[in-house]
Amino acid sequence: MRTRTPGADLLAGLSIAGLLLPEAVAYSGVASLPPQAGVIALFAGLLCYGLIGRSRVAIVTATSSSAAVLTSATLTLGGGDLALRLALASILVAGAGAAFVLAAALRLLRKRRAAPRSPACLRARLLERR
Repeated sequence: MRTRTPGADLLAGLSIAGLLLPEAVAYSGVASLPPQAGVIALFAGLLCYGLIGRSRVAIVTATSSSAAVLTSATLTLGGGDLALRLALASILVAGAGAAFVLAAALRLLRKRRAAPRSPACLRARLLERR
């Protein structure tokens, strides 16, 4: 096992932040939400994963598909009312998080036989076992 230095960890964190912050702002735009919503969601996800996450290889970030689904759901339910759409987005994201916590509590996430078997997924699984 390699030892880490605080300087290397700081550099790695700043490098990832340089990628994640613009991405979060862009995806909040895709979801037709203000940029602050993307930044707040990014930090909330990173904080939650930092507190309860266990994988060393997972990356916590928004995706274009999640932004598109969130846009569709909030526009359908909230229309043009931005405050209502923000509230709906918060409820949907919190509900998804609660579903993952419940699945973890029921140990449903340990069933990986149906997971994709791409080389990247297999490599990530090997790194998790170390």
